[in-house]
Amino acid sequence: PGAGGNFKFANINYAQKMRFIRAFKKIAQKYDYTILDLGAGIDRTTLDFALIADYPIIITTPEDIQSGYGCAKAAAERLIGLNGRLKVLDPDGNRVEEFAPYFVFNKSDKNIARGIYNGIRRAVEVTRSKYNIGIKPEYLGSVSMDYRLVKRTYVSQHKPISEMYPNSDLGREYRQIAEHFINALYQPQPVKERRLNWLFRIFKDNEELN
Repeated sequence: PGAGGNFKFANINYAQKMRFIRAFKKIAQKYDYTILDLGAGIDRTTLDFALIADYPIIITTPEDIQSGYGCAKAAAERLIGLNGRLKVLDPDGNRVEEFAPYFVFNKSDKNIARGIYNGIRRAVEVTRSKYNIGIKPEYLGSVSMDYRLVKRTYVSQHKPISEMYPNSDLGREYRQIAEHFINALYQPQPVKERRLNWLFRIFKDNEELN
């Protein structure tokens, strides 16, 4: 954050973005996994940093699913544009071929969440056929809403529900999401260029992409 806490991640300029990428590369080298918690929205900065994630996660609600899918579509469109720019700069360079986000459905029971996810898969096929935009969605899980339990743990005790009430519906849902995600992390992955390096190569000396 900048002085006074007025720094807005979504509004960083080209120089700030490059400094962030360099700093994050150094941090990422020290850990097996690093997490970027991005804000809502589809500004270019948010999309660019969503694209460098090996495991992007979109958290949405049934009421806001159009915005959730809109984020995935916007990221995939941005990916096409960046790869097109990289093809000009480095015709033989490696590409990040697809945007493959995991979806978590907040404030939703699992049956409704599954139905919404199936709708997303149908929308992906339409988007691919009409606009040649590739998205590969994955279902990560759902989180129901229990206002009393949330108030009892987060607000009153400042503790995570998964720790205080692991056998509650919410506790089980969190555990299922975590187990599904951990299984994904341990799936064999092909050797590929780090996405941070991919983004850095594209943005280096190309301020107009900001």
